[in-house]
Amino acid sequence: MITHIDEISVQEFNARLFDKQYFIPGKPLIVRNFFIEEDKYARWTPEFLMNAVKGDDRPVGMSVYTMSEDKHEQFFRSGVREDHGLQEAMALAVADPEGGKYYNLLESSIPALVEKVEIPAFLTDKTNSSEGYLWIGNGNITPLHFDAPNNFYFQIKGSKIFHIFEPSHYFYLYPSGSNASAISDVETIDQQKYPLAKHVKPVVVRLEPGDFLYLPPFWWHQVESAGAYISLNYWGYPRVEQCLCYPGFYELLRHFELGILIRMYERTNKHGAEDFTIREVVQMLLARGYNWAAYIFGMALFQDRLYEILEDAGISPSADIISRTEEFFARMDRQEMNLDNIRYETLGEDRFYDASRLLHTHEVVSRETADRLYRFASFLKQAKSLDNVTVSPQLVNDMMDFHEELATYDVRAVQA
Repeated sequence: MITHIDEISVQEFNARLFDKQYFIPGKPLIVRNFFIEEDKYARWTPEFLMNAVKGDDRPVGMSVYTMSEDKHEQFFRSGVREDHGLQEAMALAVADPEGGKYYNLLESSIPALVEKVEIPAFLTDKTNSSEGYLWIGNGNITPLHFDAPNNFYFQIKGSKIFHIFEPSHYFYLYPSGSNASAISDVETIDQQKYPLAKHVKPVVVRLEPGDFLYLPPFWWHQVESAGAYISLNYWGYPRVEQCLCYPGFYELLRHFELGILIRMYERTNKHGAEDFTIREVVQMLLARGYNWAAYIFGMALFQDRLYEILEDAGISPSADIISRTEEFFARMDRQEMNLDNIRYETLGEDRFYDASRLLHTHEVVSRETADRLYRFASFLKQAKSLDNVTVSPQLVNDMMDFHEELATYDVRAVQA
C-alpha cells in the first residue's frame, strides 16, 4: 500500500526520468512549480480570461456539473452540455455566484486565450490529441472515481486537494457504475455501510498554482477545491506496454467486470503505440508469469465472442446470466461476501458457463465444438474458489485456441 506520492521540483524533472520511473510503471508524480510566474499560465486570472474573449460571441459548447444538496450524490449524472457564445460561457464559468458548480471547456474551443496553448513537449507522444480541457469552478467536490486514461493535470489558479487510492483497492472502495464509487465522501465514510473501506487509506496531496500532477490509469481520486480555481488537463489512453509493466494492473484484472476489459483492450489497441493482437497480449502476460491476468483477459475476450454468437443466432442470454450481476452487488450490500469471494465471482465463470451451455443446447455451434466448449466450461464451473483453479499456460492457450476457432464461426452456415 502506498503511503506517499513522489514530489520533485521542476529543476529535477526531465522527460527520460518521467518515462522510466513514472509513466511506464504507472506511478503518480507531483512536480512542484512546473510553470513559474513568467509562464503564460500565470496570467490566467478570471479577469484576464474575460478580457481575452471580450466581444467574442462564436458558439462554444461546455459541460456544467452541479453539486447536489449533500455535495456528492448523483454528481456525475449532473453533467449537462450547454451551448453559449464564448464571452457568455466564460462569464458563467468565472462568476458562478452560487458556487458548487464547475465548467469544462475544450481548449480548442477558446482560441482567443492569448497565443495557442502548446502541449508540453514531454506529453506529445502520450496524449490523445493536442487539445487540453479547461476546468473552471468554485468550491466544489468531485466524488471518488477513477479514469481509464492517463491524466496529466496542471493547477493554474487556486488550490485543490486530491484523496488518492491505488488501483488494487478496487473492491475496498465499493465500485458503482463503470468508474465511480458508492462512497459519497472519503473523509466521512460510514464504516457500518462500507466495512471493507477500513482496510485502506488515501494519500492526500494538495496542488497549488503552478503544480503538475501525473495520475496513471485506474487510480481512484476524490478532488476538493476550497474556492475559485482554474485547472487544465490532458488525457492519454493507456498503452499496452504501460499496462504490462505496471504491477497494480494485474491485481486490478482480478477485480474488473469482464465487459470493461473488452472495452479497455479496444481503446488500448486503437490508441496505443503498438498494434498487438489478442494472442500477443496474452502471450506477453504469460511470459511475465502473470497467468491469472492472461486467463482473465482471455476469458473476457472469449465470453464476449460467445455472447456475439448467441445474438447472431437470435438467442437472448438467459435471465440467470443477467441477474447474476445484480445479485452479486446485492450480496455485497448485505455484506455476505468476503474479499476472496468477491474476487472469484467477478471472474465470470458462471456467466461463461451459462453462455456455453446455451450454445451447446441450441446446437448453434457444431457438435464437436459444442462438446469441447461444454467440457471446458464445466471444468471452470467446478471451481469453488480461486485456489481451485490452477492457471497454467496450457489452460490459457486452450482458451485462446477456442477463441480463435469461434472468431471465424459463421452461425448462419451451421444453421443451414
